[in-house]
Amino acid sequence: MHKLRVLCVANKAFPDGDHRLACPQLSKVCSITYALPSKPDVLDENCYVRMGFSEGLHISIIYHFIALLVYLVRNRRRLDFVHYCSTNLILLGPLLSKLAGLPSIITVTGFGRTFSSHKLRFRLLRPLYMLLMGISMRCASRVLFQNRGDLEWLATRFPWASDKFRYVGSAVSMPVTRHKSFSASRLRVLLVARLLPDKGIEDFLQVADALHQKEFEFVLVGPASRGFDELAARVKDYHLRGVIDYKGELDPVATLEEFAQAHVFYFPSYGEGMARVMLEAGFARVCPIAYDIPANRDLVVDGGGFLLNSGSVKQVISILEDLAGDRKLLERNAIAYQDHIVEHYDIQTFSQRMDNILLELAGEIGIW
Repeated sequence: MHKLRVLCVANKAFPDGDHRLACPQLSKVCSITYALPSKPDVLDENCYVRMGFSEGLHISIIYHFIALLVYLVRNRRRLDFVHYCSTNLILLGPLLSKLAGLPSIITVTGFGRTFSSHKLRFRLLRPLYMLLMGISMRCASRVLFQNRGDLEWLATRFPWASDKFRYVGSAVSMPVTRHKSFSASRLRVLLVARLLPDKGIEDFLQVADALHQKEFEFVLVGPASRGFDELAARVKDYHLRGVIDYKGELDPVATLEEFAQAHVFYFPSYGEGMARVMLEAGFARVCPIAYDIPANRDLVVDGGGFLLNSGSVKQVISILEDLAGDRKLLERNAIAYQDHIVEHYDIQTFSQRMDNILLELAGEIGIW
């Protein structure tokens, strides 16, 4: 009985520590080939196929979907499932798999900017998104979710598809920090995010502006985003004035070092899937202050961080002042958050969930 052969397709390269790259080493039931724009260093050549998909919508996507369809048709006898992992692919990929005669799985990572932004173009995109999502779910054999809130919401919109829905969660593959001092004279408040308005960068700047002269230092890590030059300029201005320490984009190792030095992770995103950085904060024993969006509700539990209404800048300032004055409270929340994240989002737990989903589906469609 052969291992299940899965093609995992995404529109960006996975970082070397990504949980999806660690799964083949842990899985007892599947082998995975990755179709990505570039090859991660940890992958062998025989586990990689170049597919030039990229984030966003570009005319070139038509060519890449045609190339994917050709690949699926040519290799359908060498594959058991196709797994799509990013937005444009989960909307259109299952239709291609169906045309090629292959069962497909999609992972819904979240509804992000398309549903959180109030801009006209995103409001206009939502009906098209939901139309394509409906078609995709008819073609897919399983629809996986990284958080329960999105699963429940989509089940109310598409009740006919809910029998295909499964919660899979997420994971990170990194060491667990078990010893950290919270007695430093200045608390280090970290945010790791791209410089986009919906990531809450302005909120971070407001909080930093109010508290940076007290017992805090604010560190921002993340690349600038095309089309948001004004926001990038504001960030650089705050950096030059000493309000924040803006590091720009860092490699994965340097980013994890920032988590190791941080005490609080302020995550003011207004719309997000399961954020890898929130999991990294947990493994690094960092206390989270995050906005109440579906993915964060699975992560932040009572006594293990703080979950606030979006835009609650004044409340964030108040909580940070309380934590600075009561370091035991800060440490208790950081430890409780770490315990929850390590228990539910370690790579072994995720791999076992994924194996169970694949085994269930293989039995259902008669592969095994």
